[in-house]
This record gives sequence, structure tokens and C-alpha cells, in this order.
Amino acid sequence: MKLFAIAGGTATERTATAKKIAAELERRHQTTALWLEPQGKATKQDSHQASKTICGNTITFAKAMDLEEYLQYITEDFVIADSPLSILPRFAIDGTKDELTFGSAEDFTDFGEMVDFIEKAAPEKMPFINGTPCCKGCSYASCSKMLSAIIKGEATINDCGVADQSVHVKINGFELTLVEFGQNIVRGTNQGLLSTLNGYQENAHIEIEILPKAKK
Repeated sequence: MKLFAIAGGTATERTATAKKIAAELERRHQTTALWLEPQGKATKQDSHQASKTICGNTITFAKAMDLEEYLQYITEDFVIADSPLSILPRFAIDGTKDELTFGSAEDFTDFGEMVDFIEKAAPEKMPFINGTPCCKGCSYASCSKMLSAIIKGEATINDCGVADQSVHVKINGFELTLVEFGQNIVRGTNQGLLSTLNGYQENAHIEIEILPKAKK
């Protein structure tokens, strides 16, 4: 999944640009989802109106969501936000640039070429949208600094020790992002318990499913 934000301009301009880019990506058979600032509605801080497109039809969620909550429901190829929050990589629609800006509309005179660039250059979603101080899954001090290095071409998402997890935990279908320490706890605890049972094999592929108890 590629996740980026539109930066610069007014809120109306960012929303219009996000929708226009999404429509072009959909035309190219790239599934897209939008996380947009509500128009004329008061919502809690950092909550946006969420929608996604399926077969050309837009489905809008009934409530505003913060980005991490929204991403639980998203499997699309691209997610576009119309406001630059947290450590999101940005595509600028004016001269606004910072270390997380991967491209600018000022560099293009043709909209199709601009979307060509976005389709290719937009970075993959980082494991932790808001960063985490306990990860230690790379040689960079934070997810934000690693993302900056990726944008500069000095690193790739493959340099992230969490992006390709070897331990997967899902709760109600939503996969938790686990730092290396968390993966080691889940792996070691379960392997230790299962190693006492007949049929256990060293370094085997293990799947455990816990279903909710039926209500009486």
C-alpha cells in the first residue's frame, strides 16, 4: 500500500487535487481510498471523512475516523490524505516543500505525467504512522528520518526491520504491527508452550486461531 498526503494550497484545493488524482489512479485500475477533511462539520482533532472506491462507486464511512483507525479497513493500492499529518510523505501542489516532500505539481505541466510520477514515486506505507520510540528496527533514529532517507533515495522500505514481519497477529482481521521485541515475545512464548506437545517441530510454520466464545 502507498500512502501519501497532499500539501500546500488551501483545504479546498487539497481536497480537489486528492479526488482528481484518485480518479485518475482508478482509471488506471489502481484501487484508491481517500481520507478527507470534513466540509463544514466539527469533528475531533485529526479525524477526517473516510471513503474508498470500488468499481467506480464511492463508499463513504458513516463516521469520521483518525488515520490509524481508518487504515484498519483499507486494503487499497493507494491511500490519499488531503492534509499533511504526522510523518506522511507529501506531494506539494504549490512551492511548499520539506524533507518529507517526494514531489511537487510545479514540476509538471501535464496532469497525466504528474500521476505517472506519483504512481511510481509515492513511498510505501511505513509500519508506524505516528512513529514509535521502541522499534529499533532500523539504523535510523525514527520512522520519520527513515522515510526522509527513502524519499532521498538513500534507503528503501526493505531496510525497515518491521515492514516484512515474520510473526503475524490479527485481531478481528486487522493485523497488528509488531516491533522486533514484540515479535520475539509472541514467537518465543508460543514456541515454548507448543514445544511440550507431541507433533511439535523445530522452526515450523505455526498458525494459531482463537475464536470468540459463543454467548450463552
